[in-house]
Amino acid sequence: MIVRPDGDSWLLVRQEDHAALAADLLSHWQADGVPDRPTRATLLDATRLHDCGWLDEDDRPSVDPALGAPWDFVHLPISRRQAVWLRAMTRLDDRPHIAALVAHHALTAYSRFERDPAWGGFFRTMASERDRRVSALAQDGRSGVAFDSFLRDYASLRLADLVSLTLCHGWSDPFEVDYYRAVPDGATLTLTPDPFGGAIVPWRVAARRIPRRHYASDTDLRDTVDAAPVDWLDGFLQGLAVPLPS
Repeated sequence: MIVRPDGDSWLLVRQEDHAALAADLLSHWQADGVPDRPTRATLLDATRLHDCGWLDEDDRPSVDPALGAPWDFVHLPISRRQAVWLRAMTRLDDRPHIAALVAHHALTAYSRFERDPAWGGFFRTMASERDRRVSALAQDGRSGVAFDSFLRDYASLRLADLVSLTLCHGWSDPFEVDYYRAVPDGATLTLTPDPFGGAIVPWRVAARRIPRRHYASDTDLRDTVDAAPVDWLDGFLQGLAVPLPS
């Protein structure tokens, strides 16, 4: 769950809704050869499904007992964070290309823990899940997948994921990834160079608004979430063209 403070409320965004937003914005991408990639449909599906392992956690949100606040996806206990990605591998087992991209995403997202002994087994498992699938896809002449094309697809997924996370969290700091610079301004985010071919792309994601208070138990939180109204976070994405050097 994404937990976004908003005055005396928290806005809760499900990971599947964040991922759907990432896939939607990537469907508007006109740069980096995305429209003509043979793997475009798979890339969009992988972006939409990259957080499918979080469904169980989001269906049953829980409370950090030390704070009385909802656990978010960043601070959830290690064992539960790791279990998310193992569930994803099971759910995606019949879709090897997507499973490989999701495994690589897990390795990338948690790379800061690479030297932490508590994460060693997780990294070995996810690397194995990725490598055996990529190897099989590369040997299958019908798949059109080689390791360089796999990494190109993952770069697109990662960028869409970061943009969607920024919008869902309401982050205000500019950031750079690959050769793009992203600048949030309220509900509008501008990417330079322009990946949208001059179009202005609307975005929208559902959030549950709950009181920003101490929750005594998981049941207390879940009952509140179930009864909470849905707020719609929305805005626009746009690109800024870079002039050619004179």
